[in-house]
Amino acid sequence: MKNSKILFTALAGLTISTGSHAAIIAPYTADADTLHLYHLDDPGSGSSVDDSAGSINLSKQNGATLANAGFAGFDTAGNTNAAINSIIRSSVNSPGPIVAPTGAGGAFTYEAMINVSQATSGNQMIFAMDANSNADRSFQFRINNAKLSFFNLKEGFLTSYATDIPTTGSDAFAANEWFHVAVTYNGNQNTADNLNLYWTRVDASRTEANLLSSHNMAEDLSTTALAVYGVGNDFRTVGSGNESNLDGSIDEVRISGVARGAGDMLFTIPEPSATALLGLSGVAFILRRKR
Repeated sequence: MKNSKILFTALAGLTISTGSHAAIIAPYTADADTLHLYHLDDPGSGSSVDDSAGSINLSKQNGATLANAGFAGFDTAGNTNAAINSIIRSSVNSPGPIVAPTGAGGAFTYEAMINVSQATSGNQMIFAMDANSNADRSFQFRINNAKLSFFNLKEGFLTSYATDIPTTGSDAFAANEWFHVAVTYNGNQNTADNLNLYWTRVDASRTEANLLSSHNMAEDLSTTALAVYGVGNDFRTVGSGNESNLDGSIDEVRISGVARGAGDMLFTIPEPSATALLGLSGVAFILRRKR
């Protein structure tokens, strides 16, 4: 019994190394909460992007491209840096009227991986549901002059929520590097911290998304707006002063009907290494022998 007590004390202070299995980062597969999923890989035809979870496919327009270098393990990525009106978007009212992608009660998560040349000036759209008619607009998720911003475009109640993009620390912006961005809303309108903004460097050492700020969004998104999905840009008349193409590449756009948590996005819980597991097995064996 004395020897067992000593071994338990040693075990309590043991730090398990995760070895090379610090985290698993891989393209998403659709789960029960995924409404739409766009890997933005080049399908071969070079023209369209399949919806891996729903039925609203996207197409590249005005110089947007698909066969661009992606993060390791993610195949290729989309790019909308060719022109101010480059966009990867859905068709108008196809396959039917498109309404704001939310789940029960209005909850959502909109997220993507982005790789841009700058984040200090102008508007760079990440994902939007937009239209030329103000009454048909729903939301914009974008980089806006060094801030990560979400705009609820509900007519008569336009509101923006924004936070500074990090300039120091492990998630500090760096040109031409990959970052995961996300906005979540729990569907409980006009309550504290119902909307969250995330910005995280894409790296195998990361195990959860980095929360930048929380906000009170006073109104759900419009459920009557009829617009198009725009990836890497909004959908507004060229020359109207609303051109907002992303200055680089975008990948792995996922739209969910729930407010996902920081550990329920691109990043996963570390796995213990084989060495650590063998070490624990050895300790258990010793304890059994000492009884």
